[in-house]
Parts: sequence; structure tokens; C-alpha cells
Amino acid sequence: MGIIIPSSTHLSNSSSISLFHSKRTFRQAKKMAPPICHLGYEWLETIPSSGLLLINEELRIAIGLRLGCDIVTPTTCVLCESHIDSLGHHPLHCRFSKGRLPRHYAINSIINRTLRSTNTPSTLEPTGDLRANENIGLTILQTIFAREHNRIADHLNKLNRQWSDETIYQETRKIIGAFIQHIQFNEFLPIIVGQDIMNDFGLTLNSCGYFAGYDSEIEATVHTEFSTAAYRFGHSLIPMQLNFLDDSFTPLAEPLLLRDAMLNPLLLYQFSDFNVFDSLLRSLIFDNAQKLDQIITGEVRNHLFELAKAKFGMDLPALNTMRGRDHGIPGYIQYRKACGLSPVNSFIDLVGVIPNSTIGVVRNLYRSVNDMDLFPLGLSEFPLKGAMLGPTFACILGIQFKALKFGDSFWYENIRPRRVFTRDQLKEIRKISLAKIICQNADDIPMIPRNIFLLVDSFRNPFIDCSRLASTDLSKWRVNDS
Repeated sequence: MGIIIPSSTHLSNSSSISLFHSKRTFRQAKKMAPPICHLGYEWLETIPSSGLLLINEELRIAIGLRLGCDIVTPTTCVLCESHIDSLGHHPLHCRFSKGRLPRHYAINSIINRTLRSTNTPSTLEPTGDLRANENIGLTILQTIFAREHNRIADHLNKLNRQWSDETIYQETRKIIGAFIQHIQFNEFLPIIVGQDIMNDFGLTLNSCGYFAGYDSEIEATVHTEFSTAAYRFGHSLIPMQLNFLDDSFTPLAEPLLLRDAMLNPLLLYQFSDFNVFDSLLRSLIFDNAQKLDQIITGEVRNHLFELAKAKFGMDLPALNTMRGRDHGIPGYIQYRKACGLSPVNSFIDLVGVIPNSTIGVVRNLYRSVNDMDLFPLGLSEFPLKGAMLGPTFACILGIQFKALKFGDSFWYENIRPRRVFTRDQLKEIRKISLAKIICQNADDIPMIPRNIFLLVDSFRNPFIDCSRLASTDLSKWRVNDS
């Protein structure tokens, strides 16, 4: 079971700054996000060791200081960019020519000691995200977007010979960022939160024209409840293994346990008789995710970041629960109140909210409903109609992604405070899909499901030829010298 025994160090009643005020419903939720310290990667080594909470070398929380206060109090620090853009795929400092990323850009490890193999090629380069090699699936996705960057940069270079390397790089990065925003809101979020939440929070994208909803009073930063609990719902979807599949989706080798796919990008070079990159990419495309519920695979409950020859590793759901306590977020029932959901005053009030079998487990683990942690209980809720998430997590995601859309002055659909793209360019960006990006950058995958996020279905979501997917016409980025 993914339910974690509560600790005596539970901080749900702490005075930390939270996303919600207890007297507001989710429709009246605070517009301003909590003040969170953001650090660039180059700052990571400057943080004093006393400001980091490390558990078995896992960075669980970074402590920063709020400047400009008479009484200096600590606050948690976010080590990643909060806006939805392409920074996770673009290093802050990299070598590039004609706007391109280095060839081995995504097959890297910033912290070499985490690699299982010591035979690290000298050509490996840093990405924009420290976690690029956390598992081989992330490495593959980073590589796909690095290749997409270079594909676009090559086109822009041919279209605009007068552009400098820096201009090509920045324009390409802007396009990639727009692709990521569009895919996130057009393909991914509707499946996760459902169309009702998309409509309630204004998350549905325009089909044409510009978006005029930018609000300078909304701060597009990440809320603590989102990062420490709600957006970790994906850990329930993680499968126990990946498969090496050929073009007919037949296994080529023994399955790869997830524990062996962590911090091990050199897996891509381990087989010489077949294309490892495409074979694992097919597994990501074709294999089913686990059901979204409170059950989490033992590969991350017992073997997370397991060292070579060790018998066990770390426990991801336990880390998630403890991270929430470290940040001092309130308990589960406070978020139901904040989202305007039915109150939970006793364990019997959980009937119809989570499975009955889980209620029994929860009663044995928690002395009071006031002690219940947000992560395991939010994960256990019955899903909303047409969604994967239950109402509490869907509410938190709705508020977070509304802030990321309405509070981002560089949102790709914006017409104010600045027009990010021309109408013709925006029309082309709206054609993009993750399936098309994979088609354009895999080594040899000619057929793909139309919607990469849904199960393959011969009627609703069949395999189609990549050529049938809409393409982005980059000629709309041609700039005339006159």
C-alpha cells in the first residue's frame, strides 16, 4: 500500500505560508502565490550545508531567506524554473553553433557520482534540469526535445541567414517553450483534471486569435501544496518495468526493471544488435501506465535510487509525505475545506471519498482526521468524472495552472503586455502534438498513436502514419531584410 504511517514530527499546524486561506473556496482562492525563493543551478553549490535537509543524500528541502524583512525568517527554495517554458531542456550555460544544442546534450550527468558506470564519455553535456538522467525515460524525452531544438534551429538558420547564433538559439527556445505550453494544456491536462476543471479555471486554450487574460497581479510561481503533494500524483502511474520493443512491439530482450533504469543513461549504449533508444521509446508509447490510486510500485517504494549490489533503496511515497511535513503544509482536510468540498470531521465522512478498504487502513494509521497527510489521502480519492484525479488534487492543479497561464507575461497566446508570436506563427504552433515531435525526432518510428497520452485503441486512438499528423510550417518565421 502507498499509505505512509504518520510521524510524530507532523507539522500540519505550522505557520508556513500556504496556497489557501481556510475561509476561501477554490473559486475565491488567493491570487498571489506564496513567496518562494528561486535559485538558479549555478547557486546550488553556494547553499550552506546547514540550509539543506538531506536524507540519504536526497535533497528534500532547501532553506532560503526572505530579504527585505525586519525579522528574517526562513522559507523553502525552489531549485527549478516555475514557468512552463523550455528552461528544463536548455542549460543556462552551453556551447552552441548556429543556434544548435551540443550533440550529446541530453545524455549526461551533472553529478557524475550518481552514475552506475564510471565509463562516462567526456562529451556529455549539462541539460537545463538536474534530473535529466533520473531515469532512462526522462533521458529519452530530454533527447527528443534536444533533437527538436536542433531541427528547428537548422530551419531558422536556412530561412534567416542574417541571424546570429544567439538569435537563432533564443528564437528556437521560444518556439520549444510554446510547444511545451500547448502540449501541456491541450493534450495532457484535460486527461488529468477533466474538462469541467479546465473550464472552471479558464485553462481551455483558444482555438484561434490571442489570449487577453494576462493579469499582472497574479504571480506565476509554484505553490508548495502543488510541488510537495498534488503534482506528485504521477508517482502512482509509474510501471515496474520498461520493455525493449521492436517495430511490431515484440520484446527484443528481457524487461528492464525501473531500479536498473535510474541514473543510468549509458543503458542507451549497452546493446549493439538493436536501437535501444527507439525500443525504449516504443515502450513509453505503447505500454500502459499503472492505475492512478494509492498503490505505488515497489520499484520506487523499495528500490528508488538503489545502488549497485544493494538490496534496497529509498521509499518515494515516504519521501513525498515527509517532504510535505518538512514544508509545513496543512493536513488533507484543510484542503477539502479550501476547495469547497464536503468536510471530513470524522473517519466515517471518508465514505464515498476514498475506497472503504483504504478507510480501514487510514483509521489504523492516524489517530485523528486532522493528522491525515495531503499526499496519500489526495491520491486515494475517487476520480472526478472524465478525469484521473480526485477533487482535492484537481482543485490544487486548477489553481496552479491558472496562475501559470494568467500570470505569465510570456504565455505563448498573449497579446498583452507583449505579443509573443504573430497570428500566422500562433496558428502553426497550435498544430503541434507530442506525437508529431516524437515522429520528427525518433530514429525510426513511422507509426504512432494520434494522442500519445491515451491508450492505443483501434477506433478511438489508432496507430497512424506520422505523415498524417499536422506539421508546423516554420516558413512563418522568415524575416525579410526590408
